[in-house]
Amino acid sequence: MSSHAIPSTDEPLIQWLTDAVDGSSTHGAAVGLKQNDEVALRAVLYDRVGAPTGPDDPLQTQPGLKAQYNTAKANKAAMTAALCSAQSNGRALAMACIGTLKPRLGNKRNAAWQEAGFASNSLQVPANPVFVLQQLHSFYLAHAHLLALTSLCKAPQGLM
Repeated sequence: MSSHAIPSTDEPLIQWLTDAVDGSSTHGAAVGLKQNDEVALRAVLYDRVGAPTGPDDPLQTQPGLKAQYNTAKANKAAMTAALCSAQSNGRALAMACIGTLKPRLGNKRNAAWQEAGFASNSLQVPANPVFVLQQLHSFYLAHAHLLALTSLCKAPQGLM
């Protein structure tokens, strides 16, 4: 009896799945397939490789999970760079806002800073400044007169 090792790449698995769809279509009724029938196997195949968009051109498909994965993998470097840039810009914005609040709230963390969202014992801005920016946004909404003191703390559209 021959044995088949499970392949580590997608192509043989997709070919086996295609063969299983064909086999269940041809012989499924004769052998009494109940669970892994043609409809169920074809749905798994289409999820993986994409479904045909129409009967006119079966080679045109909607993207399947494999295509979505390949696209995400190809875009990873650009998206990581964009994330780093956004985090850097967010940190700069938070630090500028903290700098404008220091004359009003003090140079060191104290009770007045807690209302601005700095509950910890530090005025440091974390690597991912989203929480600090949200807290500062809420603080400036409650204290609009302080926002008028500076033009540095206006977040670009879509940041908040």
